[in-house]
Amino acid sequence: MSNAYNTLEKKDNSSEQKNHVSLYHISTSFFSLSFIFKNNILVNINSENELSNIKIGNIFLSKIIEKNPSLGVYFVDIGMDKKALLKINQKNSNFFIGQKIIVQIIKEEIIPNKSAVVTDDIVFEGALVRYKPFGKQIIFSKKLSDDDKEKLTLEFVNNENKLSDEGIVIRSLYKHNYFIKLQEELNVFRNLYKDISQINKIGLLHTRPTLEKLLINNHKLVPNEIIIDNILDLNNTKELLKKYNFLDIKLHINTEKENLYQKLELQSYLDEISSSVLQLNPNISLIFYHTEAFNYIDVDFKGTSDLTSTKENSFYQTNLEIIPYIINQIILRNLSGQILIDLLKINKKLYKNNIIKKTQDIFNKDLNKSSVLGFSNLGILEIARQKTKESIVSVIKSNLFQIFKLFLDITNIINKNPLSRITVEVPENLFFYLKDLQINDFDIINTKLIQPINFVSTKHCSNINIITN
Repeated sequence: MSNAYNTLEKKDNSSEQKNHVSLYHISTSFFSLSFIFKNNILVNINSENELSNIKIGNIFLSKIIEKNPSLGVYFVDIGMDKKALLKINQKNSNFFIGQKIIVQIIKEEIIPNKSAVVTDDIVFEGALVRYKPFGKQIIFSKKLSDDDKEKLTLEFVNNENKLSDEGIVIRSLYKHNYFIKLQEELNVFRNLYKDISQINKIGLLHTRPTLEKLLINNHKLVPNEIIIDNILDLNNTKELLKKYNFLDIKLHINTEKENLYQKLELQSYLDEISSSVLQLNPNISLIFYHTEAFNYIDVDFKGTSDLTSTKENSFYQTNLEIIPYIINQIILRNLSGQILIDLLKINKKLYKNNIIKKTQDIFNKDLNKSSVLGFSNLGILEIARQKTKESIVSVIKSNLFQIFKLFLDITNIINKNPLSRITVEVPENLFFYLKDLQINDFDIINTKLIQPINFVSTKHCSNINIITN
């Protein structure tokens, strides 16, 4: 990405190592927020509602309660008075009403009262393998050398006799002397699936801590260091790094009075990501429009758009430069569905093809599935991106995030003056959530809550007000 267009550079430029990845994880009992920087540039944000069990990767025992061939789905009961959608396919078309099946969340409840989407094709993610109880094949990462693939194949032939029904993907982190560790991962997943298969009660069977999912699922951005605020996460993360042999990852805990969110000015990143207009340079800005049907990104150019051969070449070069930044914004904002990008005007087929190729090459590093569909007749670049979680803008506007911010603001006040008497005026719609703001949350980030906090529900105020004395 061109530095001329980079506005998401980390405020603390302490790391100069090339391809250095840092993961900052800020968590409470009810909400967590993670920021991933690569070479000091923000490249990913992950948020989790820690109170919800409807998360990607969670495994449930479900019961089919309805089959709807016209929609091509089963409606399944996953417990907790929740329904989910299971797509009908060739392998599961004979399922019947009342049948119990193990399913896995692949798409969360993005809109309230809208069902999550599940699959009956269960996958266990490990550092070295992706394991499917029913897959009947071994697949090697394209990044593995031919020599590693050949040695691995021999190892399986000599040591494994349990692969008749299983599916295994050997991941790019595998090294030639890791076969014993690979077997250990496989045995953990085999035993786990055997255990959960014996449970007969509808509901949650298996979940994973947020940090574990970040490390394992986000294999394209394995961090060099993890920095956390939460003392409980320290021991858990140590065990996690040991479990998956991430021994080269450095682990740090923030012991300063100022929490990580304020220390790194992380709110400024969220402000930029949620802004509808981003100025890239004096002549070019990005304007973001969101509708229920699609996302539209307009590259606004201050100048004449009449094309000449020289100007078209200039527009083409500018488009090539800003495409990485636009895609970075799409990923950070977690935009999905149909995405339309109105770039600077170009007509040459060669120019358009080069931009399509560059766009797809960058999206290939994205964890969400995406497809670059090409340029429309109106010259607009069309992209389709898988929707799995709500956009970061929606998260920022959520009640739970407002309570999370309130928690961080209170910790800063207490750390500066532990004897502060704090009264918080809260709008009625947020007051319900304060039961989740536990005293324990203050203890685990090295903040001693000496004086009780007085929360007051107000009808006349739409904002949170913190009063200290």
